[in-house]
Amino acid sequence: MKRLLICLLAGALSPSAVLTAETMEDYTPLLENSPFMTLAFKEKLAKKGGITGLSLHGYMWLDGKWNICLIQKDVEPAIWVSVGDVIKDYKITEFDPESGTLVLQKGSLTDTLKLEQPK
Repeated sequence: MKRLLICLLAGALSPSAVLTAETMEDYTPLLENSPFMTLAFKEKLAKKGGITGLSLHGYMWLDGKWNICLIQKDVEPAIWVSVGDVIKDYKITEFDPESGTLVLQKGSLTDTLKLEQPK
């Protein structure tokens, strides 16, 4: 049974397997603690992140900190957050107003959102 489980996990989570943002979130605990994943693959996953449904639409300096406007897909209205806040299980770890980028982290997964351009 143990061998079967190892084969199933190795096959389902091998670097050649297709991982979407949703499946990466589902498998985060397994991927972080798996002895079967190579360090290079874990680093690739950590860089890739894969936050879906969030977009960065604006920011302003208020009360001594950056306030960041995020829009969640299919959710109204927009929400305002700051560095250190948590949204959809992701912690906002960094914000760079010059480049308009926001870094979010969930476990070992990180992702960067860029400021949406007007259409």
